[in-house]
Amino acid sequence: MAELLSDHTPLMTKREKLLVTQSFSSIKWSTNKSLILAYILWLPPFGLFGFHNFYLNRKEQGFAFLFTGGLLGIGWIIDFFRLPSLLTTANIVLATNTGAQRREVAEALPYLVDPPRGSEISYANVVERKELWENGRGLQLFTHCWLPKEEEPKAIIFQCVGYAYYNSWLPSLFARKLASNGFAVYGIDYEGQGLSDGLNGYIPNFDTLISDCDRYFGQIALKYPNLKKFLLGESMGGAVALLLHFRDKDRKTEATSDESKQDETYSVRYDGAVLLAPMVKISDRVRPPAFVVNILVHLAKFIPKSPITPSKDLTELCFHDQQIVAEERENPLLYKLKPRLASALSLLNASTFCEENFEKVEFPFLVLHGEEDQVTEPSVSQTLYEKASSGDKGIKLYPEQWHALLFEPKAEEVSADIIEWFEAQTSTKD
Repeated sequence: MAELLSDHTPLMTKREKLLVTQSFSSIKWSTNKSLILAYILWLPPFGLFGFHNFYLNRKEQGFAFLFTGGLLGIGWIIDFFRLPSLLTTANIVLATNTGAQRREVAEALPYLVDPPRGSEISYANVVERKELWENGRGLQLFTHCWLPKEEEPKAIIFQCVGYAYYNSWLPSLFARKLASNGFAVYGIDYEGQGLSDGLNGYIPNFDTLISDCDRYFGQIALKYPNLKKFLLGESMGGAVALLLHFRDKDRKTEATSDESKQDETYSVRYDGAVLLAPMVKISDRVRPPAFVVNILVHLAKFIPKSPITPSKDLTELCFHDQQIVAEERENPLLYKLKPRLASALSLLNASTFCEENFEKVEFPFLVLHGEEDQVTEPSVSQTLYEKASSGDKGIKLYPEQWHALLFEPKAEEVSADIIEWFEAQTSTKD
């Protein structure tokens, strides 16, 4: 592993000050497009055939204009007013397509990897390390760990973030809190997310995503042979946690039948999990109709990277706090387009598999969900709790709370419940 940053205790400053002095739009990236040229290409006849869309790398919209005369001229007129915002989005997308580009953006705008929210809390007893780790396919994946500074950790917590998210953003705030309570926390940005290599927002195969996590967590586990290892999965990360548990079970079965198949890289045993609003079923409120899904399945065979999956703006459905919504939208490292076809199908298949195998969940777990969550279904978490075979399981639903529980009005209660569960599990002997 090549260390990117030395051990440090981040110094938090107010986001408002940072945004005044460090703005993504103020930096002249090499990929930036010109608004003047975009308007020139909008002019007839070029604009009616989508030239401005092709220039802004909006290929799907460009072809739609090409074959419909700018959507019968209506879309062409609308684009006149939308060009400034389309240009901004295009510049963000072009400057953050690859992992190397996203790491360059993070270096130029450090608040993206040291979020200032929560600056009133002291983390002087927390050490952080950020490193690049190479997976089996030669990709550099970004990892982030939070360690108690003055004591040996009580247990290891592997953090599994949600779709299009990354560990060094808002998830780092609760990770620091866990570390300040004596836990070692490790997270890895999935391929195509955050500061890891891969096309932004592209999940070519969920199995490889799980393999990356399992291999990295397994290598970390070898450093702590006598400590318990837990998973903390939020949203899509909840599905990741369950799939890691299923893989752990399969590994134990194989090892029992053939000891030669044991691999020390995969020696991690997951002793339990906290699941925050787990995406173990795509909510009917955000899932496209069945006939649309069938069309998308066939399209994905030919254009898997195309960001054309119909979807709602989930950011507004995650947070009550509009300041956080604004911060999410301002963050250029967070994927901005519609879900790519292959990514959407990977999510659908993974969540469906989890839902169909609830009864195979055997490790201790606590599932937490907001009762008014519109992204994932609280009723599905209830079903998971009821069907799971685990003899040590718990569930708690929070009235009036939305999807991002750790940033909702009852965040302190949620935080306390999670830490209390980890403390109890750590003190429980096998």
